[in-house]
Amino acid sequence: VHNLCVCGSSGINAEYALQPDKFGCYMYYFSFKNKKYCVDGTAEDGTLGRLLNHSINGNVETKLVDVNSAPVLILVAKTDIPPNTELCYDYGERSKDVIDSHPWLTS
Repeated sequence: VHNLCVCGSSGINAEYALQPDKFGCYMYYFSFKNKKYCVDGTAEDGTLGRLLNHSINGNVETKLVDVNSAPVLILVAKTDIPPNTELCYDYGERSKDVIDSHPWLTS
């Protein structure tokens, strides 16, 4: 997983979180083996999953896979997806403050 950090560690770029209007702040949070992690999708890193858009009714979903005791996030189709269809998934953000700032997360 690219740009993976343990939540609460110094690995999370606080500058992104404190200045989201300047940088954006695209964190995907999950738990693995009783630790909380996030993937920081803010910066370009060559991975493609960070480019998928949000939809509450997305056609793919994230799955957490254990690979050699390390967390790996993969995207899996919920149903057959026709060619040339945009792939999107539910970012999972439910925080009231974040939803108030980004109402598009409710669609």
